Amino acid sequence: MIDISQGGAKIVADFLTVGQEIMLVVDGLDSRRAHVCWKHAGRVGLAFFRQIKFSELAGWAYERFRRLRDDHAPSNE
Repeated sequence: MIDISQGGAKIVADFLTVGQEIMLVVDGLDSRRAHVCWKHAGRVGLAFFRQIKFSELAGWAYERFRRLRDDHAPSNE
């Protein structure tokens, strides 16, 4: 996944076609039914049938940031 918003996502998936319906599964978020609305250079744009609530997406983004920060923090050992 390259990016995600309340209304859709951009992913690397050359095998998908415009108009195709898929189920996007992202760790930490509810799965979302989406359709492919564009394709270019191996990337596709997805539009969700049901938006992600802002509070859910913000919480997911904060948790992802926290995990990445903690995984890359210098060790005091």
